[in-house]
Amino acid sequence: MLGLEERRVVELLEFRAIEIDDYAEVRHLHSLAYRILTTGHHSDEQIAAFTQFVRAPDYTRQLLANDLQGAWLDHILVGTAGWNPASDCGTTARITDIFVHPMFVGTGIARTLVQDAEARARSAGFTDFSARASVNAVPFFATLGYAITSHGVRPLGGGIDVPVTFMRKAAGA
Repeated sequence: MLGLEERRVVELLEFRAIEIDDYAEVRHLHSLAYRILTTGHHSDEQIAAFTQFVRAPDYTRQLLANDLQGAWLDHILVGTAGWNPASDCGTTARITDIFVHPMFVGTGIARTLVQDAEARARSAGFTDFSARASVNAVPFFATLGYAITSHGVRPLGGGIDVPVTFMRKAAGA
């Protein structure tokens, strides 16, 4: 449940699907948020590798495979979240690309975007959700009902990996 201040921020936002012309802004936001919000959790080398990963053409191709939404404040992209099918049996959707501008962390934007992504996935027939969370995002996902299932790494290229936590949320959670 959003508090009064969070609701006020969310009410000021425009939420809409990410379109092809938005991908430069998306990549900028993802790089900025990762660089600032994972400092202290990842090495400078890992953060630089993620920035290079985000700038690569394959990153945009990966984003295009998702049902990605953005939140804009005065025409500035301040958050994203998406989903895609995660299982062959068609019951689990993977919640992806949750990034919020560092100035807006804690304002309810990420919560609103994730809940919207879950609702869109539910509308498409998915009942369970999974996420690959950065170390700094694990507590956030836990507040939304996600439970840790395992730990792993995300390869970023050049032999550099970052730790991730795999989380799941069952129907009704």
